[in-house]
Amino acid sequence: MDELDKLKNSWKKEENVYPKFSELDIYAMLHKKSSSEVKWILIISLIEFALWGSFSLLTTLSGADYSQALFLDVIDYLHYVVLVVFIVAFYFNFRKISSQQPVKKLMQNIIRVRRIVKAYVFYMIGMITFGLICGVIMYDDNNPQESNTPVYIVAFVFIPLLVLLIAVVYNSLYGRLLKKLNSNYIELKKIKDQ
Repeated sequence: MDELDKLKNSWKKEENVYPKFSELDIYAMLHKKSSSEVKWILIISLIEFALWGSFSLLTTLSGADYSQALFLDVIDYLHYVVLVVFIVAFYFNFRKISSQQPVKKLMQNIIRVRRIVKAYVFYMIGMITFGLICGVIMYDDNNPQESNTPVYIVAFVFIPLLVLLIAVVYNSLYGRLLKKLNSNYIELKKIKDQ
Protein backbone atom coordinates (compact mmCIF):
# COMPACT_ATOMS: atom_id res chain seq x y z
CA MET A 1 0.00 0.00 0.00
CA ASP A 2 2.89 2.35 0.63
CA GLU A 3 3.94 2.21 -3.01
CA LEU A 4 0.43 3.13 -4.16
CA ASP A 5 0.32 6.09 -1.77
CA LYS A 6 3.73 7.25 -2.98
CA LEU A 7 2.51 7.01 -6.57
CA LYS A 8 -0.63 9.04 -5.77
CA ASN A 9 1.41 11.71 -3.99
CA SER A 10 3.84 11.85 -6.87
CA TRP A 11 0.99 12.20 -9.33
CA LYS A 12 -0.58 15.05 -7.34
CA LYS A 13 2.74 16.87 -7.31
CA GLU A 14 3.13 16.44 -11.09
CA GLU A 15 -0.36 17.77 -11.83
CA ASN A 16 0.90 21.28 -11.22
CA VAL A 17 3.80 20.77 -13.63
CA TYR A 18 1.65 20.40 -16.75
CA PRO A 19 0.31 23.63 -18.23
CA LYS A 20 -3.41 24.25 -18.24
CA PHE A 21 -4.98 25.38 -21.51
CA SER A 22 -8.21 27.28 -21.89
CA GLU A 23 -10.66 26.69 -24.72
CA LEU A 24 -9.33 29.84 -26.35
CA ASP A 25 -5.77 28.48 -26.26
CA ILE A 26 -6.90 25.16 -27.74
CA TYR A 27 -8.87 26.98 -30.45
CA ALA A 28 -5.81 29.08 -31.32
CA MET A 29 -3.65 25.94 -31.63
CA LEU A 30 -6.26 24.16 -33.76
CA HIS A 31 -6.66 27.27 -35.90
CA LYS A 32 -2.92 27.43 -36.49
CA LYS A 33 -2.68 23.69 -37.24
CA SER A 34 -5.60 23.88 -39.70
CA SER A 35 -4.02 26.86 -41.44
CA SER A 36 -0.75 24.95 -41.69
CA GLU A 37 -2.44 21.87 -43.20
CA VAL A 38 -4.23 23.94 -45.85
CA LYS A 39 -0.97 25.76 -46.60
CA TRP A 40 0.69 22.39 -47.26
CA ILE A 41 -2.19 21.39 -49.53
CA LEU A 42 -1.65 24.61 -51.49
CA ILE A 43 2.15 24.10 -51.67
CA ILE A 44 1.82 20.47 -52.81
CA SER A 45 -0.71 21.42 -55.49
CA LEU A 46 1.62 24.18 -56.77
CA ILE A 47 4.53 21.73 -56.91
CA GLU A 48 2.31 19.25 -58.69
CA PHE A 49 1.23 21.92 -61.19
CA ALA A 50 4.90 22.72 -61.89
CA LEU A 51 5.71 19.02 -62.33
CA TRP A 52 2.80 18.47 -64.73
CA GLY A 53 3.85 21.58 -66.66
CA SER A 54 7.44 20.34 -66.88
CA PHE A 55 6.28 16.91 -67.95
CA SER A 56 4.04 18.45 -70.59
CA LEU A 57 6.94 20.52 -71.97
CA LEU A 58 9.30 17.54 -72.04
CA THR A 59 6.95 15.18 -73.85
CA THR A 60 6.22 15.69 -77.50
CA LEU A 61 3.76 13.90 -79.69
CA SER A 62 5.77 12.18 -82.40
CA GLY A 63 4.01 10.88 -85.47
CA ALA A 64 0.50 11.89 -84.47
CA ASP A 65 -1.78 13.41 -87.03
CA TYR A 66 -3.08 16.97 -86.66
CA SER A 67 -6.47 16.00 -85.22
CA GLN A 68 -4.79 14.02 -82.44
CA ALA A 69 -2.38 16.86 -81.67
CA LEU A 70 -5.25 19.35 -81.62
CA PHE A 71 -7.30 17.04 -79.39
CA LEU A 72 -4.38 16.68 -76.96
CA ASP A 73 -3.73 20.41 -76.94
CA VAL A 74 -7.37 21.15 -76.10
CA ILE A 75 -7.38 18.52 -73.33
CA ASP A 76 -4.05 19.84 -72.03
CA TYR A 77 -5.29 23.46 -71.88
CA LEU A 78 -8.56 22.43 -70.22
CA HIS A 79 -6.59 20.38 -67.70
CA TYR A 80 -4.43 23.39 -66.78
CA VAL A 81 -7.49 25.62 -66.49
CA VAL A 82 -9.05 23.12 -64.06
CA LEU A 83 -5.77 22.86 -62.11
CA VAL A 84 -5.59 26.65 -61.82
CA VAL A 85 -9.20 26.73 -60.56
CA PHE A 86 -8.33 24.17 -57.87
CA ILE A 87 -5.16 26.04 -56.88
CA VAL A 88 -7.09 29.32 -56.64
CA ALA A 89 -9.71 27.56 -54.50
CA PHE A 90 -6.95 26.18 -52.24
CA TYR A 91 -5.45 29.66 -51.96
CA PHE A 92 -8.73 31.35 -51.04
CA ASN A 93 -9.51 28.64 -48.51
CA PHE A 94 -6.05 29.08 -47.02
CA ARG A 95 -6.72 32.81 -46.69
CA LYS A 96 -10.10 32.15 -45.07
CA ILE A 97 -8.73 29.64 -42.59
CA SER A 98 -5.72 31.85 -41.81
CA SER A 99 -7.91 34.77 -40.77
CA GLN A 100 -9.44 34.95 -37.31
CA GLN A 101 -12.98 33.61 -37.29
CA PRO A 102 -15.50 32.02 -34.97
CA VAL A 103 -15.29 28.28 -34.28
CA LYS A 104 -18.36 27.51 -36.39
CA LYS A 105 -16.97 29.36 -39.42
CA LEU A 106 -13.59 27.61 -39.10
CA MET A 107 -15.40 24.26 -38.99
CA GLN A 108 -17.34 25.16 -42.16
CA ASN A 109 -14.11 26.16 -43.91
CA ILE A 110 -12.45 22.88 -42.91
CA ILE A 111 -15.38 20.95 -44.40
CA ARG A 112 -15.12 23.03 -47.60
CA VAL A 113 -11.38 22.35 -47.91
CA ARG A 114 -11.93 18.62 -47.40
CA ARG A 115 -14.56 18.56 -50.18
CA ILE A 116 -12.35 20.48 -52.60
CA VAL A 117 -9.32 18.27 -51.91
CA LYS A 118 -11.39 15.10 -52.43
CA ALA A 119 -12.73 16.49 -55.72
CA TYR A 120 -9.18 17.41 -56.74
CA VAL A 121 -7.86 13.92 -56.01
CA PHE A 122 -10.72 12.28 -57.95
CA TYR A 123 -10.18 14.68 -60.85
CA MET A 124 -6.43 14.01 -61.00
CA ILE A 125 -6.85 10.23 -60.85
CA GLY A 126 -9.52 10.47 -63.56
CA MET A 127 -7.33 12.63 -65.80
CA ILE A 128 -4.35 10.32 -65.41
CA THR A 129 -6.53 7.32 -66.27
CA PHE A 130 -7.95 9.18 -69.28
CA GLY A 131 -4.44 10.13 -70.42
CA LEU A 132 -3.18 6.56 -70.18
CA ILE A 133 -6.14 5.22 -72.17
CA CYS A 134 -5.69 7.94 -74.82
CA GLY A 135 -2.01 7.06 -75.05
CA VAL A 136 -2.79 3.40 -75.78
CA ILE A 137 -5.43 4.32 -78.37
CA MET A 138 -3.09 6.79 -80.10
CA TYR A 139 -0.29 4.25 -80.12
CA ASP A 140 -2.68 1.87 -81.86
CA ASP A 141 -3.74 4.53 -84.38
CA ASN A 142 -0.15 5.51 -85.16
CA ASN A 143 1.04 1.93 -85.67
CA PRO A 144 -1.68 0.31 -87.83
CA GLN A 145 0.74 -2.05 -89.56
CA GLU A 146 1.64 -3.78 -86.30
CA SER A 147 -0.51 -6.20 -84.35
CA ASN A 148 -1.40 -4.24 -81.25
CA THR A 149 -3.09 -7.06 -79.37
CA PRO A 150 -0.12 -7.36 -76.96
CA VAL A 151 -0.28 -3.60 -76.35
CA TYR A 152 -3.93 -3.86 -75.32
CA ILE A 153 -3.24 -6.88 -73.12
CA VAL A 154 -0.39 -5.08 -71.36
CA ALA A 155 -2.51 -1.91 -71.11
CA PHE A 156 -5.42 -3.91 -69.67
CA VAL A 157 -3.13 -5.06 -66.82
CA PHE A 158 -0.79 -2.07 -66.58
CA ILE A 159 -3.30 0.81 -66.55
CA PRO A 160 -5.35 -0.43 -63.55
CA LEU A 161 -2.17 -1.18 -61.60
CA LEU A 162 -0.70 2.23 -62.39
CA VAL A 163 -3.97 3.97 -61.53
CA LEU A 164 -4.11 2.04 -58.25
CA LEU A 165 -0.53 3.09 -57.45
CA ILE A 166 -1.34 6.72 -58.26
CA ALA A 167 -4.49 6.55 -56.11
CA VAL A 168 -2.42 5.21 -53.21
CA VAL A 169 0.12 8.02 -53.62
CA TYR A 170 -2.58 10.71 -53.78
CA ASN A 171 -4.50 9.27 -50.86
CA SER A 172 -1.41 8.93 -48.72
CA LEU A 173 -0.22 12.44 -49.55
CA TYR A 174 -3.49 14.36 -49.39
CA GLY A 175 -5.21 11.80 -47.14
CA ARG A 176 -2.69 12.41 -44.35
CA LEU A 177 -3.38 16.15 -44.49
CA LEU A 178 -7.14 15.54 -44.60
CA LYS A 179 -6.94 13.25 -41.55
CA LYS A 180 -5.19 16.00 -39.62
CA LEU A 181 -7.85 18.49 -40.72
CA ASN A 182 -10.54 16.03 -39.70
CA SER A 183 -9.04 15.60 -36.23
CA ASN A 184 -8.90 19.41 -35.91
CA TYR A 185 -12.56 19.51 -36.93
CA ILE A 186 -13.48 16.94 -34.26
CA GLU A 187 -11.64 18.93 -31.57
CA LEU A 188 -13.33 22.16 -32.70
CA LYS A 189 -16.71 20.41 -32.53
CA LYS A 190 -15.97 19.46 -28.92
CA ILE A 191 -15.19 23.10 -28.12
CA LYS A 192 -18.35 24.29 -29.87
CA ASP A 193 -20.57 21.74 -28.12
CA GLN A 194 -19.34 22.68 -24.61
